[in-house]
Amino acid sequence: MKIKNRYIKIFIFALSTLVFFLPQLSTIYYVLFIDAYDLTNAQAGTLLSVYGATSVPAYLFGGLLADKFSAKRLIITSCFVTGALGIAMTFVSAYFVLLAIYFLFGFTTTFLQWSAICKIVRSLGNEQEQGRLFGVMEMSYAIIGVVCLYGILAVLGSLLDTVGFKAITSIFGILLIISGVLMIILCDDPSAGIKDSDFDFKSVRKVLKHPVVWFNAFIIMGVYILNSASTYFSPYLSEVVGVSMSLAIGIQIASSYILSMIFAPVGGVVIDKSGGTTPLLFMSCGACIAFLLGIIILGPSAAVWLIVGIILAYYIVLNMMKPCVYTPIPEGGVPIELTGTAIGIASAIGYSSDIWLYTLCGSWLDKYGDAGYSRIWGLAIGGMIITAAAGVLFHIYKKSHKELIEQVYKENEMLGK
Repeated sequence: MKIKNRYIKIFIFALSTLVFFLPQLSTIYYVLFIDAYDLTNAQAGTLLSVYGATSVPAYLFGGLLADKFSAKRLIITSCFVTGALGIAMTFVSAYFVLLAIYFLFGFTTTFLQWSAICKIVRSLGNEQEQGRLFGVMEMSYAIIGVVCLYGILAVLGSLLDTVGFKAITSIFGILLIISGVLMIILCDDPSAGIKDSDFDFKSVRKVLKHPVVWFNAFIIMGVYILNSASTYFSPYLSEVVGVSMSLAIGIQIASSYILSMIFAPVGGVVIDKSGGTTPLLFMSCGACIAFLLGIIILGPSAAVWLIVGIILAYYIVLNMMKPCVYTPIPEGGVPIELTGTAIGIASAIGYSSDIWLYTLCGSWLDKYGDAGYSRIWGLAIGGMIITAAAGVLFHIYKKSHKELIEQVYKENEMLGK
């Protein structure tokens, strides 16, 4: 029997976001990761940069794919193939094999999954509901993360140092395969009624001419730089501030996932109630810049409770801001039948920091030691400046193209969406 409730559907499809956990596990369990494969900080960063080198162009072509083929089938395929790679990582020891796996992750995650799930979520409501729909998607992602990551800590606990990182990749691989099976059994494809676009570059040219796609791309870029830099809070707390490794991991999981469960849907509601993306976006950018400056100025010698408190406040704002990366495309009047391509192009640009950020941050830590973290926090501040500037341009565009955007809304409603 297929699930009818749209929010439950979002949760079931959000199980597929576990595909992104596998390449990112190296940042959550950073110390265990480099120990398991005997890596330097630069090598660990290079693996994620290799993943970025394939995932960034995959966003674009994945968007084309999502606008032509069944989004549900693409997501299920992503779960099965990525899950198999996760299990394979358990038996790997050579660095060059890891490079090959991270290279493939770009295709099995972003190419197959990302635009497809965004298209499914958009198709479940009208333009005035996008904030809460994507907020629920972020909340679902957070719930899944909390259950899986804390479950691993609870089950393995003190055995983490013994069983190591490789056991964790197998667990996630198996969970992904189970998730794919659940989607086959429980879910239909909510986007099946949307008219397919031609599988060629005509839609790409059309989307590239739409200013909102570019504004959305740079909003994503800044927020993602901020989010990526924040993954270094765990090693910062354990290796610089002096918090135990298990507690540092626990704090990061709580900050990234438990707070997201609460504040991502709150952010979505704020977007819908305030009539748009930009009010929340501007507030969040200012707050995150202030928090990062506070961490830099105070330094690691400040009281542990104060540093942890600032980090928690930072994550509250970051998680409230996350729905802002999804809403500009529907809010700015991009036609619904081009959703996959538009999201693919915006994501390819927005997530392009994957190609260089982790290699750069790893090299800073190898070269400057603890002082490298201040450079990472400075990079995150730069990301917020990019996001704020793109938000200003998006706000100006919306005000000057109000009638055109409303016409697109009406056309989307005629499609029954």
